[in-house]
Amino acid sequence: MLPGYFETMKTRVISGRTFTDADNHVDPKTNTPKRIVIDDQVAALAFPNQDPVGKRLLMRVTTPEPEWFDIIGVVAHQRHATLASPGPEAVFFSNGYFGHGGTGRWAVRTSGDPAQFAPAVRAAIHEIDARAVPAEIQPMQAFVDKAMAPIRFTSTLIGLFSAVATMLAAIGLYGVLSTIVRQRTAEIGLRMVFGAEPKSILNLIVREGLRLSAVGVVAGIAGALAANRLIASLLVGVGAADPITFAGIVVLFAAVALIASWLPAYRAARLEPMTALRDE
Repeated sequence: MLPGYFETMKTRVISGRTFTDADNHVDPKTNTPKRIVIDDQVAALAFPNQDPVGKRLLMRVTTPEPEWFDIIGVVAHQRHATLASPGPEAVFFSNGYFGHGGTGRWAVRTSGDPAQFAPAVRAAIHEIDARAVPAEIQPMQAFVDKAMAPIRFTSTLIGLFSAVATMLAAIGLYGVLSTIVRQRTAEIGLRMVFGAEPKSILNLIVREGLRLSAVGVVAGIAGALAANRLIASLLVGVGAADPITFAGIVVLFAAVALIASWLPAYRAARLEPMTALRDE
């Protein structure tokens, strides 16, 4: 790890410090100093409720026997593989520990379109070492998109299936209520003969639809909570049991149920009492 990496990536330093140029100069005879930066997850595992800075870790990295490494800093955990899961704990070594030139990628923070700085980056690298030729220069978003591609594809499929399921639920509810209205035509006619207002008939059918929908919503929420582990692997920046998300879904299905219930209810409210009784 080269000095300036954490600053470039805007990684929060929790305690201690990050690497400097002095940490990159390793004595070839003693192979010292061995200084490392760890993330907060390693700190929580190895030094719970303690400040790890100034302490040491015994690790086997490049030698057959484990070595002691001095901890100089603790940084916030980074997600190196995907944004959908925290990933493993991380220990950061100086570039000099593995031999200068061990770093295969560099990060440059820019303002504006990163692509417009590519020529300047190539020129700067060429000025330092004419033999170093960057294989590719890509914005960070390209790496993020590549890492997130499988999850986005899966999420898109789930979204499409969810939309189809919502449509099927609305059509099914509409069909059930339409059947109920046909089966209760005589009852509706009698209610209206005895003075029931169209508004009360409308409310009666809508309440029936919302009652059926409420049962389905409760069952759906229970199923979603039961599938938390699967759902959590596909979410970024939101919890599997996020209350705002669940509230939004409930409101969405309530609106769908209201619309699907209102259509047959409106038709029932417009029935002529005598026509309803005669047809029945």
